[in-house]
Amino acid sequence: MRKVATAAVDAVGAADVPAAPTLEVVPPAPMMFSRDPGGEGMEASPDATHPEEHRYGDGRARITDFLVRDSGGRRTSRLESLERYEFVIRVEASSDVHDICVGVLIRTSRGTELYGSDSSHTQGIVPVLHAGEAVTYYVPFRNNLAPGAYFATVSLARTDSLKHDLRFDALEFFVEGAPEVYGASLTNLEMTFDIGEVETAAATVRLLGSS
Repeated sequence: MRKVATAAVDAVGAADVPAAPTLEVVPPAPMMFSRDPGGEGMEASPDATHPEEHRYGDGRARITDFLVRDSGGRRTSRLESLERYEFVIRVEASSDVHDICVGVLIRTSRGTELYGSDSSHTQGIVPVLHAGEAVTYYVPFRNNLAPGAYFATVSLARTDSLKHDLRFDALEFFVEGAPEVYGASLTNLEMTFDIGEVETAAATVRLLGSS
């Protein structure tokens, strides 16, 4: 984690503050993206950033910004296959919260879940975030998705799975490039097809038969 700032700082990374101390590793949070029984009755957010977004949580801390940046630090929603990017997740607390972590889940436009992970596996747990404080998570990744449209869900939860803010399909992004990848593909494995030396078929048959 790079820095902790007050909620008055509006821009990601705008405040130059000392780095936070090394955080204590705690057990992973299970079911980071699950829909809790009765969760549909929790308060929904009026400020969803994507028309398809569904949001709930207790609101003690909220995800106030969720975006993708390219290697030059520019916000983007159009990604090139096999290039490097990072998710930026800004969290602000309205009440004191403890042992919080964030997670990201990627799915296709048809709802197929492709990848998910959370910060509890990478020492990314904030032991305490006081009311009025904010923290920003930076999540670098290499884009191995095939061309197409995708949705990202982001979750802010306590390590015991209590949801503070869960934003389904909060971010839509598009992957471009990779014309060599078939249209129905979901991932880009970066295959190459190397050709060996041409030889006579008879020689090959004798070689196989001798083994």
